[in-house]
Amino acid sequence: MENDYQTNPNQIKTMKKIWIIVLSIVVVLTLYFIIVHNDLKEMERIEEGIFNNILNRSIIGKVNDKYIDYENHHMKLISIVEIDDTFELALNFDRSKLFERICVNDSIIKKSNSNLVIIISGSNKDTFYVDHMKPPRKIIPYPERE
Repeated sequence: MENDYQTNPNQIKTMKKIWIIVLSIVVVLTLYFIIVHNDLKEMERIEEGIFNNILNRSIIGKVNDKYIDYENHHMKLISIVEIDDTFELALNFDRSKLFERICVNDSIIKKSNSNLVIIISGSNKDTFYVDHMKPPRKIIPYPERE
């Protein structure tokens, strides 16, 4: 009795090519998702670090400069001058729109471990809650005065 199922060498070669293509696609997609996932985790870590730098810092100063650093991933930066220090704050991940509102020569006040920022521009006073997390972070107010 003759075998009903016979494959010729061309079919075997075609099947091997198909399996190689399928396996290659699976490997490439797996590597892509691993790389993208790691990049997203790294970006979250950077955002958290920048936010914590802002959150933990006490600020009483004046805005000296405001610019976008196009050579550094389009970072939104403000330069702040205090009595004995000059530093920059990166505001790329802030959802309060502080960068859009703040101007050079505005005064800026922020207590340590609070995300409340007060901007004084002439006789105008604006408040912002610096935040970048999704869902929004719990707002950390100023401590109550006794």
